[in-house]
Amino acid sequence: MYCCLISSASRSMNRATNIVDTICGHIDFLQIRWDKIWILDYKPDAKFNPVKSLHQIYLYRLAINKRTGIPLENIRAAYFDDKDFFELKQN
Repeated sequence: MYCCLISSASRSMNRATNIVDTICGHIDFLQIRWDKIWILDYKPDAKFNPVKSLHQIYLYRLAINKRTGIPLENIRAAYFDDKDFFELKQN
């Protein structure tokens, strides 16, 4: 799945300033498990870049919520590599 987030405010700013501030990426796996949607994203060397990875899967979660209307409490997100698995903590 390919995601791209742009707010209407940033669209108008982009036209005025030619600044590109979109966030784009793709989700490696979408899974339905235990009545939840799971976003699973592969990251090589996942444990060495946690901040970027957590921000990215959090934004994927928001994008799925906005596009589908599925409540955030029903969308879980995690990233992984061949050795480690890290889940976004739910509030």
